Amino acid sequence: MITTSHRVQATHGHCRFGMPVPRSDMVHLPVPARTAIPQACLHDGVPVTEVTLARCAPRYTIFLRWGVPVRITQRDERLRVATFLPGAVFCRVLSRAGAHGKMWRQVLVMQAGGSEDALQRVPGVRPGALLLLRAEGGEAVRAVTRQFSAIETEGIELTEVAPQYWRLVGHRLAAGQPPPAYTVDRHAAWRANRLLT
Repeated sequence: MITTSHRVQATHGHCRFGMPVPRSDMVHLPVPARTAIPQACLHDGVPVTEVTLARCAPRYTIFLRWGVPVRITQRDERLRVATFLPGAVFCRVLSRAGAHGKMWRQVLVMQAGGSEDALQRVPGVRPGALLLLRAEGGEAVRAVTRQFSAIETEGIELTEVAPQYWRLVGHRLAAGQPPPAYTVDRHAAWRANRLLT
């Protein structure tokens, strides 16, 4: 079960849309479990993934680092919802102010699932997603950000990178090892294999 801190209440200069604010020591994802697709998470009859984006400066910000949603719905001046079709890969960043003004960041690379996929429950993501990569804290986030920049330098869209690669990066970081490079040749091989399957 995922636990979150208390909901934000309405005060002067503070958020009040009632979204749970994850604490850095409480964001623990469980073993993947099959999740039913609510009717609210359908777009033209297709199951979709809804990602809550929020800005409550200076306390926290939740935004898309990259991704191509099929639509973005503005709920109010601080809250938006990005909707992704099955198979879409995207990156969500949570930036939260910690003690003494120090920022804590979490980077999640996720893939929107379909009705037959076993989804992981992620705060702010309905009904869940396939979690490909999770990085938390300064050094891990910097390592992932460097990978983003290196791939973009190769002229490759981050949304088109092989999902398996993000899993590999996550495993390497968890083991304290540097992530492998994602080259043009590696990308071409994955695209060719995808056309054959």
